Amino acid sequence: CKIYDSACGGSAPGVTPVPDPPTPSEPPGNCGGHGWHIAITPSDGCSDDEDYSEGWLNSNVKDRFFHASPELCCEVMFPNKDCKIYDSACGGSAPGVTPVPDPPTPSEPPGNCGGHGWHIAITPSDGCSDDEDYSEGWLNSNVKDRFFHASPELCCEVMFPNKDCKI
Repeated sequence: CKIYDSACGGSAPGVTPVPDPPTPSEPPGNCGGHGWHIAITPSDGCSDDEDYSEGWLNSNVKDRFFHASPELCCEVMFPNKDCKIYDSACGGSAPGVTPVPDPPTPSEPPGNCGGHGWHIAITPSDGCSDDEDYSEGWLNSNVKDRFFHASPELCCEVMFPNKDCKI
């Protein structure tokens, strides 16, 4: 994971390497062949439709955004939160919504430059940045804490576990 510091906090840009393990095999996908991901609209659950950010297909981050099942997507993307499952019926089942229990929401971490925190750098998608170049959908209150992190190290740890991460 590479952390791209836009130096808003006064620090100079740098690179902090993290070991890069073997690449895991891609999970089986649904409809578009990519799997289950955060539903763009509304952003309150997981979907197997083709409505997602093209940046999510980058090989450095694809396994963070797409999951083999709706349950795994909810578990990873909405831990301890309400998560609805939007089945686009590509596999032959009828579209539907399946709720998952809604526990208390933790407080959001403090942000940097834009006030939101550290996130995956959109380009080249190989590290974390505190700049304001991110998908507007990431600001949705249901998913914001999955995309923005309080520090570059936490961003790398969560978004690029066991991979190189540029700061």
